[in-house]
Amino acid sequence: MNQLSWTIQWKTANVADLVGRVYPKDVLEQMVDKYLPLVKSRSAYVGFRQDEIIEHREPIIRLNNVCGLVTDIFWREDDIMITIETVDTPMGKVVRELYDNKNISPKEYQPPSIVTGK
Repeated sequence: MNQLSWTIQWKTANVADLVGRVYPKDVLEQMVDKYLPLVKSRSAYVGFRQDEIIEHREPIIRLNNVCGLVTDIFWREDDIMITIETVDTPMGKVVRELYDNKNISPKEYQPPSIVTGK
């Protein structure tokens, strides 16, 4: 499977997310600090749970809903941006197929969760 990579806005400080949560910037800064080492070690993935951080402390991640690897996380003003690369999982293939068939563009896909293996 050819990899598809794109960058999206993931969270915004002081603005309600998809489920109505509002995160102050200092809380989001802590979140970025937490996930940055995982992103650098290629251990952070995106899935399809509704705007929720999922952190697995076990060494095994259930890949049923995982569609992409987070390859970068950074700030753009008050927005946390993440770069995602599709992975060879059932949901990764679905995202890639939707893109290939022009049913979605990378900008339309908003991954709601980050799953970590550590």
